[in-house]
Amino acid sequence: MKKNFIKSGLALAALASFTLAGCLKDKSYDDGATQSTRSRGNDPRVIEIGLTATSNAEFAGVGLDAFNYDTTFALFPVVLNTPGPAEEDINVTIAADPALVDQYNTDNGTAYQFPDATMYSIVNPGMVVTIPKGSNVGYFRVKLNPTPYIGSDWAFGYKIVSVDKPGYLISDNLRTGIVSIAIKNMWDGVYILTGFHNRSPYDFPYETEMELRTINGTTNSFWWPDAGSIGHPIGVGPGNQLSWYGSAIAPVVVFNPTTNLITNVYNQGSATPISLYTGSDPRAGVSRYEPNGIGGKPTIFVYWQYNNNTARAFFDTLVYDRPR
Repeated sequence: MKKNFIKSGLALAALASFTLAGCLKDKSYDDGATQSTRSRGNDPRVIEIGLTATSNAEFAGVGLDAFNYDTTFALFPVVLNTPGPAEEDINVTIAADPALVDQYNTDNGTAYQFPDATMYSIVNPGMVVTIPKGSNVGYFRVKLNPTPYIGSDWAFGYKIVSVDKPGYLISDNLRTGIVSIAIKNMWDGVYILTGFHNRSPYDFPYETEMELRTINGTTNSFWWPDAGSIGHPIGVGPGNQLSWYGSAIAPVVVFNPTTNLITNVYNQGSATPISLYTGSDPRAGVSRYEPNGIGGKPTIFVYWQYNNNTARAFFDTLVYDRPR
């Protein structure tokens, strides 16, 4: 498929309240409060947990295949958010914070459990992530067997507690992160997404690859590979010219595995509400999953809106392409 992804997010009046990652303000830096970790020069050197490439979300999901042996992987990156790479090795100490998971459950009505210590091991000695000289990123890595994670909802919560060298700011906004662990559900995979947005002039049809990433046994997030982030495309011109509202509009779909209906769509990227479409446009049908859909392939039809506005809706069809 031919596509032209316009990488800057659209600055729309309806989304003016969004603050994207590149525009985040760090109060402790602005106030000069974190002097031990603040650069006094013109180039602030911010250390943060970066769960997605372009998002300020503090929650992400990892989907694992259901195999019965240990696997080692990066649970999350620790990022030096500067234009250039690190000029020295930077050692960042991480600490577990189960209270983050508890608070997330309270705020979102979920029931994630922080895994017991017997269910995983941490690869990083001393809970230290090293951002090596010449790079901007280091990784907090864990080893676990996916089998004990089947059947329940699990999530890790971690925070940055210190940096071993002066002149670095620990971000207030992105010093913590929550990562859920889920065995890939039946909807996980890479799809070909086609559809349109019903808001003029952003109502050109779009076609692109879209990943559905497992959050839990019945829930998947949209992850757009072209953006390297949670999010969703918008057609802004003929010839499959694509843009987006940034990671602030990032749908998550909830399935009923018994009826194959989609029971909810919500937003992972910001506080702006996303919900199932409630309008009367005849182009919208029932939001659902069809195991033998278009071309005999698993197909998802989902119609959703943001800001509780039927004139801000998306009409999506996702045809399964391959495993993720």
